[in-house]
Amino acid sequence: MAKPKLGPEDAWDFRPKRPDFTNRVRQCAVWCQAQFPTPASTEVVVVPRLLNPDNGRPYYGETSLTDKGTFLIHVSYEQLLREAYDTLIHEWSHALTWLTVEPWYQNDNPKFHSDYFWMTHGRIRNRWEYDGGIDAARGL
Repeated sequence: MAKPKLGPEDAWDFRPKRPDFTNRVRQCAVWCQAQFPTPASTEVVVVPRLLNPDNGRPYYGETSLTDKGTFLIHVSYEQLLREAYDTLIHEWSHALTWLTVEPWYQNDNPKFHSDYFWMTHGRIRNRWEYDGGIDAARGL
């Protein structure tokens, strides 16, 4: 039996082909909004890749507060679906706790990952993992 040939585009793209990835992330976002509404409108966008502008390293997610006062969450496609759920919940926790951080601390990582942030994150993760959140989201 002959081995399948890999074209140049296949040789460098090791991501599994997951046509439902974006839809599953969207379902998780809809569930998060229903269970833990953010203080402002929140948009979740799946992007092919996120790179740190300082060092060029990839990362999985980011949250920003736009000039319009809405939250924008980017989730990278370069992760497993289970990791994407965790990334979205992490970023959702930032949106929920964002307004508790004084503006002059917004670039201070410890302030953005405060005890309050981690309690919020844990509460969402607990409901997602153990109280049927993941199953409920599939129907959304």
